[in-house]
Amino acid sequence: MKKLVQTITNTNLEGKLIHVALLIFRIALSLELIIAHGLKKLGVGVAEAEQVPNPLNLPEEFNSLFADAANLVFPASVIFGLFTRIAVLQLVRKFQ
Repeated sequence: MKKLVQTITNTNLEGKLIHVALLIFRIALSLELIIAHGLKKLGVGVAEAEQVPNPLNLPEEFNSLFADAANLVFPASVIFGLFTRIAVLQLVRKFQ
């Protein structure tokens, strides 16, 4: 039993398999965000583009630009591994 618990809780992050699994997870999650939220904001696949709420009363162009970036540009940069920590910070702030 003790060996089973040690095997399950082993957090060895070495090896190729963990890196491939994290890559697949990163790509799948980013694509889901782009498809589920980003394309709706552009009006792709729906009859009318989704309206972005503006609770801070920012200029409409800036609000729309930031929403499009958070749903299209930042997930794409996560897929390619460019500025990943900065991009994920913006994505996490979006869902709070």
